[in-house]
Amino acid sequence: MPGLQAKKFFALTRANQNGSLIIFITFLFMIALILVIAIVDLGDIYLAKKQLIQINESALSSAIQSIDQKKYYSIGINQLTGRIPIDCAQAGWKLLKVTSISNLRNYPVSIDSWSCNGDAIYLTTHSFIHPIIPLGFFSNWFESNSTIKSPPGMYLISANAGETSQIQS
Repeated sequence: MPGLQAKKFFALTRANQNGSLIIFITFLFMIALILVIAIVDLGDIYLAKKQLIQINESALSSAIQSIDQKKYYSIGINQLTGRIPIDCAQAGWKLLKVTSISNLRNYPVSIDSWSCNGDAIYLTTHSFIHPIIPLGFFSNWFESNSTIKSPPGMYLISANAGETSQIQS
């Protein structure tokens, strides 16, 4: 008799679970949708970082052409490194000029830092972008190590680049 009661109990329990699969499928669909949105946002952030690196490289290629003519004609090319001396003051003005007219998706590019050691220039910049789908998945994730805070609903994008005045041989 106890076995018959257990069979009746499980039969009633299974009969009362109609439609529970719909809830499970809906839950899985929502998770898949959230993952797709996250992947789209990550892809957009990656693309924006690549665009900012290209802006940095454009500014650096202009600035690296600032030859310190006084050193170049008195000392010449550094024999150990094969590099030409750079006029750091003029290079700094060229960096400022190029980045001041550059935009990343209609937001200005700001210089965080730059350095010049006489034959190489290094540049760090940042800008902001709007996410494609503004749900705020990654808004705090990218700012964890930064002193710069992005406006609400935007992502902070920063990039580093460097260039030397090496002569091609």
